[in-house]
Amino acid sequence: MTWITDNAGTRWVEPAPRKRRKPARALRFDTIKVGDQLARKWKYHTSAQTIWYYLVTDLWFDPVAGQRDETAGRMAAIQMIDSHTGELRGRKEAHTLRGLASQGFNFASLDYIAHVRATRQAMSDGAVVGIRHAHAIRARPKLPASRL
Repeated sequence: MTWITDNAGTRWVEPAPRKRRKPARALRFDTIKVGDQLARKWKYHTSAQTIWYYLVTDLWFDPVAGQRDETAGRMAAIQMIDSHTGELRGRKEAHTLRGLASQGFNFASLDYIAHVRATRQAMSDGAVVGIRHAHAIRARPKLPASRL
């Protein structure tokens, strides 16, 4: 699309084709399997941050999404883990593996279900005291300050 004029004359030169980037791949989740736990950090507008944990319940291939690209058709269903009971709650959510990566999911660094169940067992045994009991511990009589 460019005319070049030099001592050899005038000629038309096509520009070099733009190098295209390969599409993103779901390499983070290429080894995902049913039963894996995922963690997602969620940051609120008040700068508070919490981590939600999910369990992978199903894996399948969607032939419509994967017509041209096999990686794009790999799907996973996840379900949220309740932080109080360690049981699954809510409904299943379907995501592509690339969608999981783009939405900020990562593999969980701990077995969250076992952690919640162990915490509940320790609380029922009395080995761990919940934060709601801190009020009773702090409700001791106040002493006047010593005067030196």
